[in-house]
Amino acid sequence: MTTDPEEISSNDLMSCERDINQLSDIIEDQYVGFEILLSLSSINLKKGDFQQISNTIKGFEPLNKAMLQLEKKAESLRLQYMLIQQERSTRKINVLTIIQAVFVPMTFIAGVYGMNFVNMPELNWPYAYFLVWFIFVVIAGGLVAYFYRKGWFD
Repeated sequence: MTTDPEEISSNDLMSCERDINQLSDIIEDQYVGFEILLSLSSINLKKGDFQQISNTIKGFEPLNKAMLQLEKKAESLRLQYMLIQQERSTRKINVLTIIQAVFVPMTFIAGVYGMNFVNMPELNWPYAYFLVWFIFVVIAGGLVAYFYRKGWFD
C-alpha cells in the first residue's frame, strides 16, 4: 500500500489484512508440516536431510513471528482507520447540530407569527417584518458567536 493515506479505503485495509492472514496461515501450515515430517520415525532420512529439515523448521520460527507482527500492525491500521472515520462522522454531526441549534429559535418565531390569529398587534406595525428579520439575524449571529467562542468549530 503505497497510496496516499487519504485515498485508502476500508476495503483496501481489510483486503491487506486478509492477505496477511492467509500468508500467515500458509507459513504456519508449512511449519507444522515440516515438524510432522521430522517427527515421523518411519521415514529413513539421511543425516543431511534430517539436518536440512531441522534448519528449515528453525527458519520458519522468525518468519512466523514476523507474520504475527504484521497481523498486529494490520489490525492496528484498521482500528486507526476506523477511528479516523468516526472522528470525521463526529465532525459532520457537530456541524449539523450547530445548524439545527441556530435555526430552531428562528423556526419557533416563524411558527408563532405564521399562526392566523386576529389579535396580534405586531402584525399592524409598519416595520414588524424588518423587526422579525432583525431578531432572526441577532439570534443566529449570537448563537454562531457563542459556539465559536466555546470551540465548536475546531
